[in-house]
Amino acid sequence: MTELLARLAAAARSTDAPAAIVAVLGFATRLARVMIPAVVAAAAVVTAAAVAAGQALAGDRAPVFRARAMDGTEVDTAALKGRVVVLNFWFAGCKPCVMEMPELDDLAEDYRDDGVEFIALTRDPEDDVREFLESHPLGYRHVAGAADLIRDLEVPSFPTNVVIDHLGEVTYIKSGWGPDTTNGLRGAVARAVARKKKADKRAAKEAAAATSSPAPSAPAPSNAAPAPAPPAG
Repeated sequence: MTELLARLAAAARSTDAPAAIVAVLGFATRLARVMIPAVVAAAAVVTAAAVAAGQALAGDRAPVFRARAMDGTEVDTAALKGRVVVLNFWFAGCKPCVMEMPELDDLAEDYRDDGVEFIALTRDPEDDVREFLESHPLGYRHVAGAADLIRDLEVPSFPTNVVIDHLGEVTYIKSGWGPDTTNGLRGAVARAVARKKKADKRAAKEAAAATSSPAPSAPAPSNAAPAPAPPAG
């Protein structure tokens, strides 16, 4: 861009172009030389911030928090260890958030029998969320008015979906929405469920082996008479 403006300014000076045009092109060239590097630097800072954001969620261990869901139940991530958990961060004014909701609801229904817990957290007030859900009914729990929690968790953008496996480890985190976003989330949930089933099967096999192993038997009592003591010397 800077080079193009410089060429245009040089061409204008070499012709009979009005002085005003020459002046404008010269100014634009000087401005571009200053602004374009600044814009690039700013973009780098924003990108770095986006990468750094969400570190509270992207760690090996799942975030630990407690909150009250809109149905009156308590959400305690520590108590949910042993189950696969999906956290969805959204707000009503986020169009991509709303667009992905039907697919999220289908996904939650598909894995309900596998015990996967879907929890949506939003910064919107509870009254607003309740009104929103009247026209967008969803079959998973919602935590409203969670602005402070969302900030503490350093959620990078909306929507953001996080998968936590049965060991309490974050195995997937994705922000934004696109045609294949839900497929990526579905694959992450499927892998987490498969690992849990494998672990449950191994634990059941080990428990069955432990209960089927015979306990060591006590020595049988002897009915033989004790040997006579040797005669005294």
